[in-house]
Amino acid sequence: MNFLDELDSIKVRMHLHSFTYDYHLRTIHSYISGRQLFQHGYHLISFLDDFIRYYQKAPNYARNHIYTDNLLYESKRITADQLFSYIIKHKHNYNINVFSMNTTFATIDQSTGMNEEYVLIHLSTHRIPYLDENCIQQEDNFDVALLVAYQKVNNARILKPRQLCLKFYLLLTSQRELFPKLYSIRHKGQFKTIRMLLMGNNNNNGNNSNGNNGTQTINKSTLVHNPIDENVHHHHSIDRSIYAGICDEKINYLGYFNAHEIVMLQILEQKVNETKHYLEGIIKTAEIDCRRDYLWDTMIGSTTTSNEQQMTMEDFDELLSLVKSIRLDEYDPLLSEFNSFNIHWYQLLAQKLEFKFDNNRCRKFYNRNISSFKMAILESSSSSSNLKDCFILFHLRNAPSFIVEFRIVFNKPSSTTIDEDFFRRCDHRYHELIEDFVNTCAAHLLTMLLS
Repeated sequence: MNFLDELDSIKVRMHLHSFTYDYHLRTIHSYISGRQLFQHGYHLISFLDDFIRYYQKAPNYARNHIYTDNLLYESKRITADQLFSYIIKHKHNYNINVFSMNTTFATIDQSTGMNEEYVLIHLSTHRIPYLDENCIQQEDNFDVALLVAYQKVNNARILKPRQLCLKFYLLLTSQRELFPKLYSIRHKGQFKTIRMLLMGNNNNNGNNSNGNNGTQTINKSTLVHNPIDENVHHHHSIDRSIYAGICDEKINYLGYFNAHEIVMLQILEQKVNETKHYLEGIIKTAEIDCRRDYLWDTMIGSTTTSNEQQMTMEDFDELLSLVKSIRLDEYDPLLSEFNSFNIHWYQLLAQKLEFKFDNNRCRKFYNRNISSFKMAILESSSSSSNLKDCFILFHLRNAPSFIVEFRIVFNKPSSTTIDEDFFRRCDHRYHELIEDFVNTCAAHLLTMLLS
């Protein structure tokens, strides 16, 4: 046996490929966990794409695993760029971290004016069962890392402005075992196709929308991972993150999966399904939050005398459906007396409120078809700046039935709990706004009694 053959024999006995595979995945997990192993801006996604291309299948003795797939979500009211940017800016609301990556090319994204990309990261730990070399079920703690990147193209197909395509990577790294398995359970393994090549009709999968939730998976792989989008490097003018990495082979490989790998594939499938549900939940929540903040900012910035950024009654009603509000008598039960007057009393009150709170302090909305009037009072008459996240709503409707409402509205999700502790923590300007509104109503009541 010559020297090179002896080296190859040593590599086989020490499971070099399995060790290298585990080492790289463990290093990536250490980096995203906070260890500064690489320079700032290291392009994680480019490395993972190359890593998956190189390792079409995990070596038989490896302990760590990686999976990649795509998730497509079509928003109804906001663009994909707005939605992903909102998630990045409000990352703490969704319990995720954000890593910036320097772009491969020196081009600058025209939509953001920045030369960086971002990847969303979520870290967790799970106990996962597995089979040892004696076919005995064991348990090990695995670090589970989820990395999510935003793609503007999929399979060289330009997506619609409201189609958010997220490419996610799921990494499972063993906490206890740092070295590959010494033995492989051969007699319980099986041969399987490692992956399926992209077919021509896959490019149209994104057009079949799911009417229930607006989400769908695309180009799902059969086993280990999703093939990297083909021909996408020809469209670097569309997606600035794409670069000429390792070429993707157009070959269907047949790989041997031992008993441990088969168990891990089943666990991976379970984790992938959990990941998709987790991402869908984040996207749907972020879409609602983004729309709510946009409508709120539009209302704050609009005026009744300007046509720019003018909010309609429909938009205002949509905003009210997305935020938290309470009745005025929930703030103080004694204020329920303001709900017991006739329509003429409220019509005169509306005139007094319009006179006291000018266009800079309130927003007014009309629906002539149902004789509906809504006023949002943003700040008290003695304040020089509005609260930005709270207003008083006065709603009066004459037909088809008489309705009057006094509500305190907060720029918070509708599921928020508003109690006494909440108001104790509030800024004093909240109470000043409510007090000023109540004093105006009380003054009107006194005027009507004396007239």
